[in-house]
Amino acid sequence: MATNRFLSGSLLFLCSCVSALAADDGWQQRDARMRKTKYYFVEFCMKVGPAQTLQVELDTPYAVDFNIHSHTEKGTLFPVRETVEGERAFEIVADEGGDYCVMFKNPENRTEAFVVRTRYRIR
Repeated sequence: MATNRFLSGSLLFLCSCVSALAADDGWQQRDARMRKTKYYFVEFCMKVGPAQTLQVELDTPYAVDFNIHSHTEKGTLFPVRETVEGERAFEIVADEGGDYCVMFKNPENRTEAFVVRTRYRIR
């Protein structure tokens, strides 16, 4: 009887480890908590190596001015810059390595604060 409990516990542990490995595909969750104030913005940055791909997926209940940018010796480069509402996905390949930033700006006053659900990965 104790052997059966050990086996079922071991199998449960093994299954949860396999399931965790399958879910770990490099995606990072980073939600942007937006205030209702016009021009309020949230920005987060990450290191991206040369020729690496940055993928960003987002879901926002309200329109936001969204961009992906990098700061280089040539200035600030904006490979993505547009107004986004709902679900969207973006993918860029970094020409140069360095800091790449994802930024959300509230283009108008809202009646409530909101969250832009965001996840990203670098490959």
